[in-house]
Amino acid sequence: MSLWHQTLDQVTFEDIEAFCKLGLPEGPRLDYKSAMPAELQKLVASFANTLGGLILLGVGTDSHNHPIWPAAGMPADRGISERIVQICRDAIYPPVLPEISPIIPNNGQHGTVLAVVRVRESPDAPHAIANSTRVYIRTGDVNHKFELADLPRLGHLLGRRKRLESDRDALVERALIRARRFVQNDGLRPAVWASVIPIFPWRELCTEPQCAAIHFVAGYDETVAAPGGCISLRSARGPQAPLGFSCADSKGMIFAYQSLFEDEPSLYDCTHLAHRTYEAARRFFSDARVEKPGWLRCSIGLENVARLRLALHKGGGRRFGCEFPDAEFFAFHDCPYEQLADEQFFENKTHSIELPLFRTLAHGLGLPLPPSA
Repeated sequence: MSLWHQTLDQVTFEDIEAFCKLGLPEGPRLDYKSAMPAELQKLVASFANTLGGLILLGVGTDSHNHPIWPAAGMPADRGISERIVQICRDAIYPPVLPEISPIIPNNGQHGTVLAVVRVRESPDAPHAIANSTRVYIRTGDVNHKFELADLPRLGHLLGRRKRLESDRDALVERALIRARRFVQNDGLRPAVWASVIPIFPWRELCTEPQCAAIHFVAGYDETVAAPGGCISLRSARGPQAPLGFSCADSKGMIFAYQSLFEDEPSLYDCTHLAHRTYEAARRFFSDARVEKPGWLRCSIGLENVARLRLALHKGGGRRFGCEFPDAEFFAFHDCPYEQLADEQFFENKTHSIELPLFRTLAHGLGLPLPPSA
């Protein structure tokens, strides 16, 4: 698997060798450093402020900015990973948390090591260095890789953030509109929905055909292609309208919607749909054909619930919370992709992604949290 997508804690010397032998030149998202750079904070911040990128430490370049292999490596000093983390935490504001591979012995040069650092495009950009006085961005010019962001560029970064946030909200709203149409919700029946989407959905993470081939939500029927990605329905028994709707978008949104046929929705309905949706997102993003997304927004919502009460569980003897004061409820939790990708989180009924959402939902309506296992 390419270093662009590979989980860095599994990177080996052979992975770095294969990547360097591709001969990819330095560019807006790639940099080689023969040693720990003196201004690592500038490099990391510029990646975080632009499109993210990879830094290969211990690998030098030729006059055309292509990697030199075999690599000379860098001294096997102690605490390399800790130094990187400290620089990114203390010399950049807001801090950046990069991904760092193990410090790997260099098989081509005894006594030296290699490492890979991945910086994600940051939801907290712009990031500044030098006591918060300078903001750098990455350029496409190999001779001038960094550029000091001026006020118009800063305005662009902030404006881009707002535009991408609007695009994100529009993708979720389109999914809601489609769901209501397919499920034929009359605007009176309560419904629950859940979604996972990149905080800044600025690019396609896979092709639309790949999206249709990969997406799967347990309990839903065959997935079919749709503009932007794919959809699938959860069929009802008999001639009734579908009970549920699910879709995936090539920009990385996973969405599911389900009508509730009881007079009072239950916390079980919410947790069950959310868990299936987040599990579907984990499978989707773990597919090798999908580019890893960075930070994600995980959301849960209810609609048409004004004056209804949320039950703790289904069945008799249910405990109810107070009435919903509004027709719609919405909560979200932001997390890095790696948190969603960790399978250990899915061994429990609820996990660290869902709990913040359920805490808002349950506590705000007078119900205890569901058990964590």
